[in-house]
Amino acid sequence: MNRDWMGNDKALDAVAAGCALLGSVDGADAAGVGGRFRTLLDGADLPDQSLTEAASAFDRHSGRIRDNQDIGEEEAIAALRAVKGDADLARQTAEACLQLAREGDELAPAQSHMARRLCESLNLSPTQFGL
Repeated sequence: MNRDWMGNDKALDAVAAGCALLGSVDGADAAGVGGRFRTLLDGADLPDQSLTEAASAFDRHSGRIRDNQDIGEEEAIAALRAVKGDADLARQTAEACLQLAREGDELAPAQSHMARRLCESLNLSPTQFGL
């Protein structure tokens, strides 16, 4: 996985939001997605504040989705859209979210649907990610 996006605060928040979206759907292992995201952060060479903010962003987006699914999903999609103007950063964000969401090599059916929505919110074709 390309990790260039990790030095960008908007991208960190976008990946946190995307992971929260993909972890919140039926058939997803939310704890697994969150754990993989945190493991990735733990191995990153980032300032402590950035690490803390990224982990908090995942928890915040996950909580909002749990509390009110429609509003939480729209807020997470808005966080994703913050990187859509940079095609390379948008692609890296989508790749990171999809890799962190996969249990093995598979996405649950509802995750595949949400992954397509995630890609479209970034102005990316889902087919380029096999969706």
